[in-house]
Amino acid sequence: PVLAEQFSAPEKEARFWRSPSWFWGIQAFLALSLLGGGAAIFAHSLRKKQGPSKEMLQLADKLQGELSDRIAKTDFFQQAVRIAQLRTAAKVGQPEAAIGAEEVISALAPADPQAEDVRWLFETDAALRFSGNTTAATLKEDERLRVQSTLKALA
Repeated sequence: PVLAEQFSAPEKEARFWRSPSWFWGIQAFLALSLLGGGAAIFAHSLRKKQGPSKEMLQLADKLQGELSDRIAKTDFFQQAVRIAQLRTAAKVGQPEAAIGAEEVISALAPADPQAEDVRWLFETDAALRFSGNTTAATLKEDERLRVQSTLKALA
């Protein structure tokens, strides 16, 4: 046998989409796309859980800041009850209208004196709303201080 060399034209290079670097580049792109989509869904679910509660707490803080300007007793107690409802709704994830005194006490767990003050706050608000008295009674300073200290304890 005689050794012979074969002189043939070299084969064409593989097309770029068949090259290993192209293949792994596409795999990396797909993996990053899936990870990015998963991260976006996770971030959205976190924002959805925290979003309304954060807004409720901001509204409660704003209303509590405006509370000192209230002179009419009915308006003062309505706003104070709403602040307590907003703080509780932000914590438990329920609508604020569904929050009563006992929900506030169980969710925010105030000390015993504050728990009685929360009950007093809701009872006084209910009495003022449903008494049928349309005159604007002025708020007493001891009531104002009691309500404000109760709301500070709930914050």
